[in-house]
Amino acid sequence: MTTIAGLTGGVIDVDNHYYEPADAFSRHIDPDCRDLALVAKGPVPQRVWTVGEHQCLSFTVPGVPVDHVPPPGFSAGIFDSTSELEMDSFIGEGAAFENTAERPEYRDRSARLTVMDEQGLEAIVQLPSLGVIFDYELRDHPKALCANYRAFNRWLEEDWGYGEDGRIYGVPALSLSDLDWAVEELERVSDLGARFVWLSHRPVNGRSPADPSFDPFWARMQERGVKFIFHTGYEGYTHLYGELWGEDSGRPLPQWSCFQHYIGHGARPIMDSLAALILHNLFGRFPGLEVISIENGSSWIPFLLSQLDKAYKVGARGIQLGGELTDLPSAIFRRHVHVNPFHEEDIVSLIDTMGSDRVLFGSDWPHPEGLATPLGRAQETAEKISPEDFQKFMRDNAACLLGKG
Repeated sequence: MTTIAGLTGGVIDVDNHYYEPADAFSRHIDPDCRDLALVAKGPVPQRVWTVGEHQCLSFTVPGVPVDHVPPPGFSAGIFDSTSELEMDSFIGEGAAFENTAERPEYRDRSARLTVMDEQGLEAIVQLPSLGVIFDYELRDHPKALCANYRAFNRWLEEDWGYGEDGRIYGVPALSLSDLDWAVEELERVSDLGARFVWLSHRPVNGRSPADPSFDPFWARMQERGVKFIFHTGYEGYTHLYGELWGEDSGRPLPQWSCFQHYIGHGARPIMDSLAALILHNLFGRFPGLEVISIENGSSWIPFLLSQLDKAYKVGARGIQLGGELTDLPSAIFRRHVHVNPFHEEDIVSLIDTMGSDRVLFGSDWPHPEGLATPLGRAQETAEKISPEDFQKFMRDNAACLLGKG
């Protein structure tokens, strides 16, 4: 079992994943929505995911991201220049894929607990792989979107749970595409013990998520003490904005241009979304809400905070969508946002910017762009920050969010 000297308690990893099985969205779908279920068709690795006749995940490649994937940590070097690995090795023909169905720890709770013990993890916040990337593609089909998310949440409850044992905290998925449904499903999953919900960080039907029209949902979130997670996925930016710059949004991921990666997988979606929440005064109307940014990185935060404050100073006399702000946006950000940085980023600068209480450890295991083992860089991190900040980063900040003390 992996241990870390000087750390009190085990490590809590806020960015762990499973790989969904073929029936994760169809096993528990409502009978009257059978024809709307997201289902896997074809053999691995050529399997495609469809809703009726509509092929979802058209921006990606067959099999990715849950059936046939590179192993944990395979592509981590791409992002911090520690290897000569090219992106084509990650998503191209020559990638070293493995069949996830042959790795029980990716899909079976008991097997995952055994691996967690070996890895030295006290608890994990466990997020979808497939479940975070089809939201935008079903934006024009809210009935199908909500039916699949409810079926998915039921599967999650059956196979993984919401942390009843204090170890594996599954995160259900919600959508604001149907407000009444979102409120109803929030109540259902929170009654079952869910501490978090995942939301796609994108505009919703041409509106900001912080638009006052969504206040019934946010009021219920605050009443129930549920926190929401913005985890990177597919927010549609290559379609929403890429086409405005002459890019072809119909390209699959291996054919994305550098500009498409910049606009679709970079800092732009999370910056815009958090800016909307703050400048549209969501936290002024609901001061008890907290958002956790996971696998969106952190290097963009200083720039965003400076731009938010500048926008506030020059635009405060204008008409505000969600009401007048009563504090600097940067101060609001630091009170309501928690951040999980990429493992290759400068944690010292992040703590200086955010404060040590708002920074969370996450490995992205078992995804190929994450760490090969969750604690693979823990000692390196421990050497950069104080023991007190290291304790907060590796466990205590997450423990507070989980109510573990």
